[in-house]
Amino acid sequence: MRYVISVANPKGGVAKTTTSVNLAAWLASQGNRVALIDMDEQYSSSMLSGLSREEVNNNPGAGNIFDEDIKNVQAPSRIMIKTEYGFDLLPGGGSLTKAKDNISRIMLGEQRLMKVIEKDKGLDVYDFIVIDNPAGKDRILSAT
Repeated sequence: MRYVISVANPKGGVAKTTTSVNLAAWLASQGNRVALIDMDEQYSSSMLSGLSREEVNNNPGAGNIFDEDIKNVQAPSRIMIKTEYGFDLLPGGGSLTKAKDNISRIMLGEQRLMKVIEKDKGLDVYDFIVIDNPAGKDRILSAT
């Protein structure tokens, strides 16, 4: 059975990112297969997981999930990056800046992440998927 843990709080600066990265690392250290999805434009989870700004900007990331044309959406399992901490990462970053404009235009945009996670059979290899949400009540996309 796969568990999806969405770390969310409308307030910024309450340790969502720290909790997400440390939880992913701890779960992986216990022998679990773990994926971390960084849903923040500031890509702090990606940076804390060891990625450089160039790696975040030069790889497809979480924003890809919100492409207006569903045919262009890549399966998250195909674009995960392995980290030195034992978990795989779907980076956040600039791709999410464009995505936030698309979310309101696409059908059920705020539910797209969970729908993609449910349909991506490549994610079945993970015991846990941890989602680091950005701050803001209207920005908690993955908890629905």
